Amino acid sequence: MEQLIFRETSGPLPTSEYDFVVDGEKVGFLQIRHKLSHAPDVPFQMASHIYYEIIEEKRGQGYGARLLALALPEAKKLGLKEIIVTCLEENGI
Repeated sequence: MEQLIFRETSGPLPTSEYDFVVDGEKVGFLQIRHKLSHAPDVPFQMASHIYYEIIEEKRGQGYGARLLALALPEAKKLGLKEIIVTCLEENGI
């Protein structure tokens, strides 16, 4: 069973954080930013609403795509009508 477990909403830019759990094991985490944002050292073209990571030993097994599928309905619940997700070319879905 795959699920997102809500942790908190925090920060000056409201960000909702979740653990991604599969069959009782944490395999990653998710951040949904309530407004489009990017780090100071990242170009605006890389701004996004969603940031997530899969733990290293679980990468390459399709968990990222499955996490994103769970993230999109959560973003909609937060009132986001358009969602921008960016990634490095080697991480493309």
